[in-house]
Amino acid sequence: MQRARRSDDGHKACIITVTMLAALCVAGLFAQAPQQPTIRVTTRLVEMNVIVRDHKGPVEGLTEADFTVLDNGKPQKIAFFSVNSTHATENAAGPAPGEPNVFTNLPDARREPVSSSTVVLVDTLHTQVFNQPYAREQFMKFLRQVKPEDRIAVYVLGRRVTILHDFTNDRQRLLAAVAKYGGSNEGLAEASDPDSTDYDNPNFASGAGDAAATMQDFATLTSGEITAAALEALANHLARLPGRKSLVWITDSIPLRIDQVLRLNHASANPGVESPAGSQSLLASATYHAIQMLNDADIAVYPVDARGLVGQPKSLTAAGSQPITRGQAMQGLNVSSMAVTVNHDPMIALAKATGGLPFYNTNDISGSVRKAVNDSELTYTIAFYPVSDGVDSSFHELKLQVSRKGVDVRSRGGYLASPETQTSEKSRSELIRDALWSPLQSSAIGLTARFDKLDQPSAGSARITLGITPADLQLDQKDGKWGGTLDYVIAQRGADGSFLKREPKGIALNLDQDQYRSMLTQGLNIARTVELLPGAVQLRVVVLDRTSGKIGSVNIPLKR
Repeated sequence: MQRARRSDDGHKACIITVTMLAALCVAGLFAQAPQQPTIRVTTRLVEMNVIVRDHKGPVEGLTEADFTVLDNGKPQKIAFFSVNSTHATENAAGPAPGEPNVFTNLPDARREPVSSSTVVLVDTLHTQVFNQPYAREQFMKFLRQVKPEDRIAVYVLGRRVTILHDFTNDRQRLLAAVAKYGGSNEGLAEASDPDSTDYDNPNFASGAGDAAATMQDFATLTSGEITAAALEALANHLARLPGRKSLVWITDSIPLRIDQVLRLNHASANPGVESPAGSQSLLASATYHAIQMLNDADIAVYPVDARGLVGQPKSLTAAGSQPITRGQAMQGLNVSSMAVTVNHDPMIALAKATGGLPFYNTNDISGSVRKAVNDSELTYTIAFYPVSDGVDSSFHELKLQVSRKGVDVRSRGGYLASPETQTSEKSRSELIRDALWSPLQSSAIGLTARFDKLDQPSAGSARITLGITPADLQLDQKDGKWGGTLDYVIAQRGADGSFLKREPKGIALNLDQDQYRSMLTQGLNIARTVELLPGAVQLRVVVLDRTSGKIGSVNIPLKR
């Protein structure tokens, strides 16, 4: 597989014909160009990053011949195979400083490839406030033992995703970033788990229980929708990073309908929509798409229970000693420890669906995070092209067989075998809206933006020259032409985070063979002049490929 690389050619220019906007193809500035044509037209490459371990640790020395890939039970021909180790190091010289007016969502080209990266997601949305201090203390303990080969980023999941510190192996910087963050009480964790012991009057308990259940369902649905959107934003943000990505999620609970999703046959891209469950159906669909995007971005999820070793819940009867559910407590019943088991089920299911591992019922949260990080120290990358009759718009289960005995094999659980069709206008609008909203840059489409201040047409004008990585686009070939449509938006954001102005545009590409080859080798650039508003502090540029649904975004800070 080839990734786009920086072009070092001269400053030749060529015009690409478009039906809605003139697009300029320029080499040399910052265009990303592949070494050979890599845009695929009809078939997507299904990639699996595989963990193989035994009782001693990672299993080394396996070759392509040791693996058999089963797609819905049918063996597949392996098209790509590689072995990756976290001991790959960055260039000792470090990244070259970029131009002060050039911004990108691409990893720095001066760094050596890395085989894995770990995002630790500190969840304040679903972690009750009295559990946060211990989880934070344990996480700090892990950070004090960060190793040179580790590549750690720390994000926070509240009602939005916040980056405390991006990828580094500098333990002091990570510790300082986490030390400044004191936690948060988002309220949804408590709302989805109200204290049922407040209802002492049995005559009041029934009606109060119904009201509490309604409030709980609403809070769970709200947090679930926020969570699914956050996971999609994370998948978009991390998509371009090479190799396997580990998402270590420190949380009390995961409010996603993963069990419902996994029970479905996945006959369509919207599982659960036909279910009579209503809002729960929508949450199941959002969950499904979030898992799909995590898998497509090669992100394995490692849920870590922030509660540590779970003891007695708050909801106990006076004579009882077993944990019980909220509804059972309101009815004064004393039964088995179902509540604890149910809370762990989504953690187990999400880890299984993405190729990670769950960690719960242990006070060693620090050790759990370390095990999750170490899990990716050796990975095998395997990829194949599905046969044409297998692209049937259904969910395909993936299994791997290894010739070595006594090993544990983990990878993504499957993929959606959908033909490459253009996304609907509603879906495109939602994708662009989410990319504008997210504080994370999306990198499924590589973007580089150059910002130049202008005096014309007014003193507050600026020229944005946007470089789009051609290899990330999905073009169709018909009648000797290469066609596709891109949507892009340049939005101006104020200091309070609101958008002051959005300027959407469309680009319809219709390239002959020579123009297509020029775009591959010299890049695709778009030049646009914008008039900056007085209160704008940032520009966000979003590009969406209508055919594949891929999206890229890049932030441009404005200095006044």
